[in-house]
Amino acid sequence: MKFSKLVLPGVTMIAVTYGLARFSFGLLLPAINESLEMSEFVSGMISSLFYLAYCFTIILSTVITTKEGPRRMIISAGLSAFAGLLLIGITPNVWVLALGVLLAGGSTGLISPPYGAAISLWMKEDVQGRANTWINSGTSFGIALSGIGAILLTPNWRLTYLIYAILTFLILIWNFRAIPKAGTSSRLMFKTGDLSIRGVKGAAPLILASLTLGISTAAFWTFSRSFIEVAGNYSDWQLSGFWVIIGLFGVLGGFSGSLVEKGDCL
Repeated sequence: MKFSKLVLPGVTMIAVTYGLARFSFGLLLPAINESLEMSEFVSGMISSLFYLAYCFTIILSTVITTKEGPRRMIISAGLSAFAGLLLIGITPNVWVLALGVLLAGGSTGLISPPYGAAISLWMKEDVQGRANTWINSGTSFGIALSGIGAILLTPNWRLTYLIYAILTFLILIWNFRAIPKAGTSSRLMFKTGDLSIRGVKGAAPLILASLTLGISTAAFWTFSRSFIEVAGNYSDWQLSGFWVIIGLFGVLGGFSGSLVEKGDCL
C-alpha cells in the first residue's frame, strides 16, 4: 500500500479525534463554563470523562482489532468523534455535554490500536516507523487547528464544535474509502494475537511511565488556558496562539521516525 494512501487519512483522523474532539475542550472551556454556568468542580468532573472513556475504549479497541482487523474500529472512532462533537455543539445542559465528552473522548481510545495494526498490515517494514510517527503527529496538527478555530470563533464555541463535527464527518468518509478490509489488497492476513503485550519484557515500567505521564498532563490540557488567562493580561488571540504554537512544535515529532530509521542504519 502506498505510504500516502494510508498515512494521510490517518493523520487527519488522529487530528480530529485527538486534536479537535479531545484537546480542544480545554481551550474552549472558559467560554463553555460561562455559557452553561458551570463551576470549576463540574467542569473538572466533565473533563475527566475524556480520560475515563479513553481508558475503556482503548482496551475494547485492542481486543476487537486483534480479532477483526483495524477497519471497524477506525470507522467507529470517526463516528464516535462526530457524534461527540455534534452533541457538544448543540448541548442544552451539562448532562448532554457530559455525554458528548464521553463519545468524543472514547474516539481517541478507539483510534489508537487500529492504525498501529493497519501500518503493520499494509506498510512495508522499512517505513513503518516513519508512518507511525507521522500518523501520531496528527494530534499536533489537530491542536494547531483547534487554536486557529478558537482565534476565529472563540465567542461562538457552539459554532466551533459544529464546524469540527462537519470536518470530522468528511474525514470519516475519506477513511471509509481508504482503509481496506483485513486481508484485502494485501498478501498479509491479520492474525489473532499480533497485538498482544502478554509476556513482553518491560511492559510494567512502560505502563507505570504512561500512568505518571497521564496524571501529570491531565491538568495542563484541561486548565492551562484558564490558568494563563487569570495569571496575566492576554487577549483571546494570544491565548489561542499559545495552543497553535504547542501544535506546530508537536508537528516536529513527525520527523522523529526518519531520525530513528537513520540511527538504526548507522
